[in-house]
Amino acid sequence: MPHEWNNILVVTKDELIPEFFPSWEALRKKLARDEKKAFGLRRARQGKGRGNEVLIAFDSLPEEWQRQLGDPRRKDCSMERFFWEDAEAVAFFSSVRPGKYGNLDIKRQREYVLDASVLRAALRWRSAHYEECIKSNQSFKNTYKVLAVALDNFQAVRKSYNLSPFNLPSNPLSLKRKMERFEAEGYGSLLKGYNNNNRGKSYEQTYDLLESMYAHQEFKPTRAEVSRQLAGFISGYVEVINRETGEVYDPKEFRQVSDRAITQFLGSWGSSSATSRKRTGNRQLRLAAFVPFEKLKHPDYAGEVISVDDRQPPFEYADGKRMWFYLGVDLGSEAITVWVHGTDKKGIILEFYRQMVRNYAEWGLPLPAEIECESNLNADYRDTFLREGAVFNRGRIEANNARAKRCEAYWKQMRYGLEKKHADWIARPFARSESNQASAQKTKIVPYDKLVEQGLRDIETWNNMPCTISKENESRWKYFISHQHPANRRPIPYRALLPSLGFVTKSTVSMAGQVRFRKSVFLLADEGEIATGEKLIGFMQVLAGKSVDIYWLDGNDGECLAAVCCLSGMGRVVCELVEQPVTSRSKIGETEEQARNRELFARYRGTLEGYSRRRYHEIEKVAVLDHRTPATADDFRMPGLTRYEPEEVEDVEILNDDGPEKEPVVVDFKPGSNSNRRSFATPLKNRI
Repeated sequence: MPHEWNNILVVTKDELIPEFFPSWEALRKKLARDEKKAFGLRRARQGKGRGNEVLIAFDSLPEEWQRQLGDPRRKDCSMERFFWEDAEAVAFFSSVRPGKYGNLDIKRQREYVLDASVLRAALRWRSAHYEECIKSNQSFKNTYKVLAVALDNFQAVRKSYNLSPFNLPSNPLSLKRKMERFEAEGYGSLLKGYNNNNRGKSYEQTYDLLESMYAHQEFKPTRAEVSRQLAGFISGYVEVINRETGEVYDPKEFRQVSDRAITQFLGSWGSSSATSRKRTGNRQLRLAAFVPFEKLKHPDYAGEVISVDDRQPPFEYADGKRMWFYLGVDLGSEAITVWVHGTDKKGIILEFYRQMVRNYAEWGLPLPAEIECESNLNADYRDTFLREGAVFNRGRIEANNARAKRCEAYWKQMRYGLEKKHADWIARPFARSESNQASAQKTKIVPYDKLVEQGLRDIETWNNMPCTISKENESRWKYFISHQHPANRRPIPYRALLPSLGFVTKSTVSMAGQVRFRKSVFLLADEGEIATGEKLIGFMQVLAGKSVDIYWLDGNDGECLAAVCCLSGMGRVVCELVEQPVTSRSKIGETEEQARNRELFARYRGTLEGYSRRRYHEIEKVAVLDHRTPATADDFRMPGLTRYEPEEVEDVEILNDDGPEKEPVVVDFKPGSNSNRRSFATPLKNRI
């Protein structure tokens, strides 16, 4: 874990490998590249010379790495609420008699009690941590690293109160071993001296090495072979190298262990449960051996849980090729309620969920409350429609765990109960039952279309068979229809479904609140009903005149089942769309449905017209007077247009004839005339 060196916080290379780097070479190259940058990883100590290990500055690590490793400067006192003195430990260590472990004085007893009490607190902390990880869908990967930091901080807290320190390893791997031994052997494991003397530490390192040799060699050695390899290693004839760091192990740091002890240790539950993850190629076999079955009560009602998975009917449509079915089984009724088929299972997963919506909408039923499915094809939708609460109240996505999906048990019944009766059925290569083994007759190719029809007929037969849950010997289908869970009444959440499952078409919302789509006209809606009032006005303020993306899904009849509207390129659902209802032209021929449609459309239209009228009356009435001349220049003249051109008048001398002096005549031309100049010429009207 991170520690102080020369007043700075550092980590060793072993703490970064293999969690953050696959090998020392990758880490070394990263350090070399970052030396030339203003940011990145920094060496606190170069690691040159014997005994000088490479140290990396903790503060130069990315924040996520710091969080995972744990910053000892941030005192996490979470361990305090899990710690109290273990009364059973007090009774045990006070009753130890002279013998193998010698006498225990009072001081030594108190030390053992404290260590046992802290280990109990660590186990409680781990359980709480696992529960939190499960709730938040987080990995358990760094549990012991975080726990080691919590224990170190707890040790610091105790020191601040002048309390006695406990003696537990700070290394996450050693801590894990210590806790597992404590769980398996109880208080006696603390009396063996591990972590208290060099001899115990060397034995612990030896057992760690045995597990590494047993699990990570290129071949799978037996326990006897590992024992012989250890003997050769300690004698100096066998070399052991860490494949991640390149470190050559020193035989002097390890001790010889008897063949019997090695066999017992590698065969113990604590060791084999870990090494089997590497040595056992079949995950299902490993789960069956080391993970207990969960005892689950079967649903009493239909609609509680749907279990979905892919399967291949045992027939070939081409040489070495078998078709895929993706099926959903309602566990409460055992009926197969969703089915799609194709030649590639990855290409049918979205169509499967589309078909689920189509089927349940056609039957007038809500979608199942919960779903269980496999991770391979469904992991991409974990954050969309498979997110808990989005479409299903709860979703359980299992990674390569066939036992967790109840539908797997029904596939066996279909294979040997229905499909086996068809011609050219393919038996499993190593079937235990003789009746399920391949016959001497060679199987033939079955046309794809025939396999599809055959598979659908088998589903039909399956649904018409008696439901094992029904006390009245009802068929699976009848039980499914008539025994839906009364609390499952949630409408199909199209808003959450369609952006991920629907087809997309581009269109425009008109100023009249209409959308042309699929050769029809749609209106803005909410919760399946035409929007009116303030809700409609809000939709129009966002969408009117805008380009939109319409996500829609067709029903089993080919008609538009549901549609939602988003601003183009935004992906956020603004409203739903429903097809504009049909009304009757004549009053006398109007049906009840048409009358209701007429009323709805009138409210839709009235909302838009009322908003327009209200906004109009809110606009103040004003007058605008524009005193600007229409033209500012006379550069352009229209050819052939008659207009007045003033004549050039020569100035003449006016003789003073003793008569009264006359005022000059001023001729003012209106705007648009050719001149506003003064003139003494005869007025125009008098000259015409």
